[in-house]
Amino acid sequence: MFAQFRSPRGWRLHSRGMFAGVSFMAFATVASAQEEGSAITLETVRVEGEREQATGPIEGYTAERSASGTKTDTALIETPQAISVVGREQMDAQQVQSVVEATRYTPGVRAGTFGADSRNDWFLVRGFSSQDSGYYLDGLQLFSSSFATWRIEPFGLERIEAVRGPSSVLYGGTNPGGLLNLVSKQPSARTLLHLEAGINEFGNGYGAVDAGGAIDHGEHWLYRVSALGRGGGTHVEHTNNDRLFVAPSVTWKPA
Repeated sequence: MFAQFRSPRGWRLHSRGMFAGVSFMAFATVASAQEEGSAITLETVRVEGEREQATGPIEGYTAERSASGTKTDTALIETPQAISVVGREQMDAQQVQSVVEATRYTPGVRAGTFGADSRNDWFLVRGFSSQDSGYYLDGLQLFSSSFATWRIEPFGLERIEAVRGPSSVLYGGTNPGGLLNLVSKQPSARTLLHLEAGINEFGNGYGAVDAGGAIDHGEHWLYRVSALGRGGGTHVEHTNNDRLFVAPSVTWKPA
């Protein structure tokens, strides 16, 4: 809206004063309507989410956090160490039956140096043997020898982490190539029941169960049981691959 007036020099337009008056009137009208009307109460909106834990499950194939490089729950992007993580979902997609099979696509790791074996595992990390001093479970060194290391059932693992480069400051005497840290499955308040079975062309069959959840309503006591049984032949004649794995665990979370 414009206001016009005539002067000796012709027609001119003045809008500043008119716009200010209209704006003030509109503001006063809205304020008066809000005062006269009743207040509107909106419903409460709750947004919940879970951050990835350094020892917990991985969403997809790419981990964001790890504890192997600092012994604390730290984001990988902030960890001054080369670390590769193989999560549970990736292990299931690869249908792995050993830690060797799970780390075949891990950078800097040469797994199964001497071929397939149903008893032991062999690893080279950046060219150095890791089975004699660089094999860990939940941050604790496993008993092994310079020849090989005893096989750990991958069905009981949540993730496998390869720490590349010297790490003796955190883990003591280890080879300079690096180490492997296996992270076991942990109890959770979320109810879990997973059943699995299979058989291959060599007549080797298996059955597995993974169950867990809260014991009490307050979720102070949590449990998890992972178990697997395997039996049958292999690609080598007169050689069987028989395994029995049971891993119960309980967590107490005080109020």
